[in-house]
Amino acid sequence: SIPLFARLAGVEQPTLGLAAMAKYLRRPVPTDGRPDAETLQFAGRSLPVDASTSLRINFFGAPSRPYQQVATFRVVSYVDVLRGRVDPSVWRDGLVLVGALGATGLADDYWTPVSEQALKMSGVEIHANVAATLLSSQFLHEVAPPTSAMLVAVLALLTCLLTVHLRLIAACAVVPLLLSAFAAASALALYAGGWLVPLASPLASSLVCFFFLLAVRVAAERRELARVDALTGLPNRIRLVEIIRGSPVKRDSSALLLLDVDRFKDVNDTLGHPAGDQLLRDLAARLRRSLPESSTVARLGGDEFGVWLPVASADCASSMCSQMIAALALPFVVCDREVTVSASAGIVLRPEDGDSAETLLRRAELAMYSAKHSHSVFARFTPELDRHSAERLAMIGALRQATQREELVLFCQPKIDCHSGTLAGVEALVRWQHPEHGLILPDRFIGLAEEAGLISLITRWVLNAALLHIRSWLDAGLEVPASVNLSAHDFDDPQLPGIVAELLEHWAVPARLLTVEVTETAVLEDPARAMDVLSRLGAHGVRASLDDFGTGYSSLSAIQRLPLQEIKIDRSFVRDMALAHRDRAIVRSTIELGHSLGLRVVAEGVEDEATFRLLAELGCDQAQGYVFARPLPAGELLSWVREYGGTGIPEGGVAGPLAA
Repeated sequence: SIPLFARLAGVEQPTLGLAAMAKYLRRPVPTDGRPDAETLQFAGRSLPVDASTSLRINFFGAPSRPYQQVATFRVVSYVDVLRGRVDPSVWRDGLVLVGALGATGLADDYWTPVSEQALKMSGVEIHANVAATLLSSQFLHEVAPPTSAMLVAVLALLTCLLTVHLRLIAACAVVPLLLSAFAAASALALYAGGWLVPLASPLASSLVCFFFLLAVRVAAERRELARVDALTGLPNRIRLVEIIRGSPVKRDSSALLLLDVDRFKDVNDTLGHPAGDQLLRDLAARLRRSLPESSTVARLGGDEFGVWLPVASADCASSMCSQMIAALALPFVVCDREVTVSASAGIVLRPEDGDSAETLLRRAELAMYSAKHSHSVFARFTPELDRHSAERLAMIGALRQATQREELVLFCQPKIDCHSGTLAGVEALVRWQHPEHGLILPDRFIGLAEEAGLISLITRWVLNAALLHIRSWLDAGLEVPASVNLSAHDFDDPQLPGIVAELLEHWAVPARLLTVEVTETAVLEDPARAMDVLSRLGAHGVRASLDDFGTGYSSLSAIQRLPLQEIKIDRSFVRDMALAHRDRAIVRSTIELGHSLGLRVVAEGVEDEATFRLLAELGCDQAQGYVFARPLPAGELLSWVREYGGTGIPEGGVAGPLAA
């Protein structure tokens, strides 16, 4: 930006370049340097000037100089002119400016924005640029401020629209392309028409908008991802809690259904995790289809789902729950295999069962576990469940410490040979000697141990204690086989057979004296794994017994597949067999079936002498029940043997002082 006028002694005078051009063009020099608008009319030209009557000129590159110039004029030295090295025709019809260029102290040189290598541009060259610019009309036109402001606004708005409406990855690609195109168009406008298009303000504004909105979108998407289950695309627990909190409490009830898929672990372990993931996606899709659009289906983790019904009565929630579980009961096709699953659900209503989302989720979980334990399809929450929940949590904590504080106690119940009346073995049973609640039976804490993941520790403790007592009985001259119950969760422990082998070796107990008892229900939860564990135990010489025979759905197939040496007739058939013809027929058939398969048959729940005599007549091998003895501490077995003496039924029925 070079001024066209200078004020000297209070009078504006044209600069050398302007005066020289006026002389060259034989035109008068403007006397008023202040333009009326944004241009200065001179010699038929409209000069784009600013408020200080300065002209913007462009310095183009010149290879002969370290700085830039218009390059429409030629620089010639006096020496070349005097020595005749320059053809005089170069001056004809031309404009010549005379000035000093490089002599130190003589050149009126100045710094310019394009000065390089610590060199300055002389005043005569500056004025030559002005004159050449005026002569060639190579002016730089500056975009007017209103137009510049509009350009800033339009580019920033377009950047915002693209950043907001395009996908995040697309916006990151398109917006930089847009800004690059704008910069290229600005350069083209400068090159082709001499227009100075402002770059800094539009680009800075657009970049600020882009990065701000980009940060907002990234943060929003992260928040959204934190509320969506990545596998199924359903809302997760965090989002479900937000939805429940955001739902207004109405006069009509709302319902929360908590659903847990049964036997999902079998699919995951048998077919692999990809198949399990596909099953979860199919489960989620089927749940969405089976429920109204106003409901919210969320995956809470693992194979657990939650359903929020904004308006639902108790009957409506039960109906929806039945409909949902019926839909899940239909077969799924996973990895070209047909898979069937079942589910258990818990139902809570708002406001009847609570207001807060946390309370509703906790109580729905209690109702769901109640449904599982009662083998029901679903269960409604009741206040009684909540009263027991605090006690349940306290019991789990105390049970975790009981395994470390040696509060577990081994009891045993004798098994009697039906033909000789002598002791044939014992069933090892665990009791919990609680410091405050006294002796606690297993039906109160085994289920808690399974839920809390403590059942493996308890099973190992019982195995060690049973083998310890077998060793002590052997040392006392009494060979007493013992059977230990295994939980379904014990089959998930691949180290169990190895641990049993180590314990047998440690206590120097023959493996034939140890029997593991499994229920058919436990086997059916994972037949392949149960078969593997029992086979590995059998390889060490440990016997296997099927407990509660006759109460399952496929007992015959279980006997056929499993490596068994014994079956135990459930007490429900034995208890009334002396009076009930059907029960007696079932017991007789079971005994005949077991013997035909080469299995020992044990009857549980023998409570009177008549039943024991009848079992002996039917050919049952062993009997177990209160008629002989209640479960007694393992350390008292030798005393009981001396008192019992193997003489058959103790006098008075139950074994003397141990009856209490």
